[in-house]
Parts: sequence; structure tokens; C-alpha cells
Amino acid sequence: MRIEEAKLLLERYVGGDCTSQEKRMVEAWIDAEIDPQLSVWSNEEHALFIKARIKKRLEEEIGFSPKKSFRTVKWGLGLTAIAVMVFFLVVWQTKPYESKYLQLDVATGVSKVVQPGLYSATLTMGDGSVVDLDALEEGVFLQNNAILVNKLNDGQLVYETNSNSRLTKVDTNEVATPIGGNYKITLPDGTKVWLNTASKLKYPILFTANTRTVELEGEAYFEVSKNVKQPFVVRAGDTETLVTGTSFNLSAYKEDKRIVTTLIEGEVHVSKGSERFKLSPGQESISIPNAKLAKRRADIDAVLGWKSGYFVFDDQEIETIFRDIARWYDVDIYVDKKEIAGKRIGGAFSKKREVEELLRYLEKLKVLSFKKEGRRITVMI
Repeated sequence: MRIEEAKLLLERYVGGDCTSQEKRMVEAWIDAEIDPQLSVWSNEEHALFIKARIKKRLEEEIGFSPKKSFRTVKWGLGLTAIAVMVFFLVVWQTKPYESKYLQLDVATGVSKVVQPGLYSATLTMGDGSVVDLDALEEGVFLQNNAILVNKLNDGQLVYETNSNSRLTKVDTNEVATPIGGNYKITLPDGTKVWLNTASKLKYPILFTANTRTVELEGEAYFEVSKNVKQPFVVRAGDTETLVTGTSFNLSAYKEDKRIVTTLIEGEVHVSKGSERFKLSPGQESISIPNAKLAKRRADIDAVLGWKSGYFVFDDQEIETIFRDIARWYDVDIYVDKKEIAGKRIGGAFSKKREVEELLRYLEKLKVLSFKKEGRRITVMI
């Protein structure tokens, strides 16, 4: 269901022409929107931000006319409330039956788990030794004639270089975040990297090659220090992203079976095998195994929701949504693939809240129900 179809559904509801199922769905959203106990907004500022973004999207994509809308809508909710309901409408589609209640695969190879939202990571050194950054005191913990590594108290690791010194051997370090954790790294060239939960970034402690090459598994946001003579390259699976100085998000969780590069500012070149194309700000590339690279317009606020501390489910497939939830809360989620295939839901929810609150909110929509037994959550429709 696209936005235009959702708008027509709202108009049918006003005119009393929709089916009983459609009526229940719209009224469930009205209930959720006016119930302050289950509001998706963490504060009024966030509510205004999200609603303004939805309004702008409607105006851009379907030529939404406020004057026309108020002529047709008689229930007194106003433009922003209509926009919120359009944003949250659920798509109902069905694919052939596969199997019932299968566990979603998430966080491959990640063993550590922390309380959601903590700054937490481990650092693997060039010699294979592992440093628990959580237990490390603030301050300089590694220094030689060319590199200084400093841990800050707000979940940051900073590399600084002595430009007058040289290393005879350049080691590779790796920072890994656990399930529920995140971390920020400032690389030797000044590039800043925010690592999402259950992610790994591998990089040299000094960039001495023709390119500044790093490897990512999971998700990260990059603010790359500009250097035209030494491009910055991120390798993720079979895909490479090359920039000289720009801001972008890269999602490359193995279990998602896709690599998405979203450009915020500047310019990036994405390549996969012999394929290569350039992205402009607001665009993203999608790399899927055994398929050609694709390009589309991105919803920047939805992509960067994780960095701001929110789940932003912008008309996403239910399976994608629950993979994110499983990674953040360290729960085992089981779904009936026959029921959820192709279905979508949207919304915004603070990642600081407990998983039980999120489940109660989703149940309020009257399209999903859950059975929670310890760490196991079964999703039912």
C-alpha cells in the first residue's frame, strides 16, 4: 500500500465506505495516537520533528493539499494526525507458505551482550590480544613513537598520530560492539565512525597505503576526513564504498543478506565486481547477492534513527523490523513466515524503553500479537 492508497483509505473511512477490517485498522491507529501512555514520541520536540517530516513527504510525493484534506476529513484530527496514520499504515500481502515460527538469524559471531544503550566494545590488537574497553580507565593506554590511543569517558576511542615518526610495521586493530552496545572511534586520519550494535570495524593504526581502507561487518555511520590524494574505502562483503571526504551510513549485517550505502553529504562511489556507480546526497545503493547493484532515494531520518537512539520503522518489512529488535534487546524472535511475508509496518520508538513496552505498543495497533517466554518472543498475526 502506497501513500496515495493510504490517503484514499482514510477518505473511505470518513465517508463510511471502507470494510470492517479497514475500519478496525484505522480506528486502532486513532486509539494509539491519542493514548498518551503509548505515545511513540519521547518528547514533544521529537513528535513535532517526525510529524513535520511526514507532512513534507506527503506534500512532495503525492501533491497533498491541506485545503482539500480539511474539506474531506470530518473527524477533527487535522493534517499532522492524518499524516501520522498514513505513515504507520500496515501493508497486507501474502507469499507462498514456507514454514511456521522460524527463528530469525541475527548477530552472527557476537558473543557478548550488554544492557541496551551502553557504550561498550572490545579492541583486538595487532598481536591478537583483546582489550575490554568497558573496564579500561579513561586516558591514554597505548603509545609509541608514531601512534597514541586514548579512551574517553563517553564511549569513544581516539587515535592520534605523530606526523614526524614512522612505523616499520603497521598493525591492524578491530573494534567490536556487543549486542545492545555502540561505540565511537576517531581513526588516525581524523575520520569519525559510529558503530551500531553487534558490529565490527577493522582498520590499520596508520594509513600508509594509497587508500585508507577499512572493513566493516554490521552497521556504521562515517564522517570521513577529506583527503583527495588518499581516498577512503570501506569494504563490506563483496561491496566497496569509496569517498574522499563525506558523510554516509553503511549497513552490512550478514544476516540481512544485503549491503546498503546511504549518502548524507558529499559523494560516494559504490562498486561490486565490474559494476560501479556514483551516489548523490539522499540516495542509497542496495547490494544483494547474485543481483545487480540498485539505487534508490533514501529516507535519511529513518536510516539514521539508530544513531539518534530510535527505532524508525519507515514502512519496513516486519522481518527487517524484528531483526533490529532482536539485535538490540538480545531476544530470540520466532515468526510465521507465511503470515509476515511482504507485510510492512512503520513507526518510531525510543530504544531506551524496555522490549515489553515496545511489544505492548505494537499490540495496541491490533495487527500483531506476541507470546513472550523468557528470551523467546513469538510473533503472531
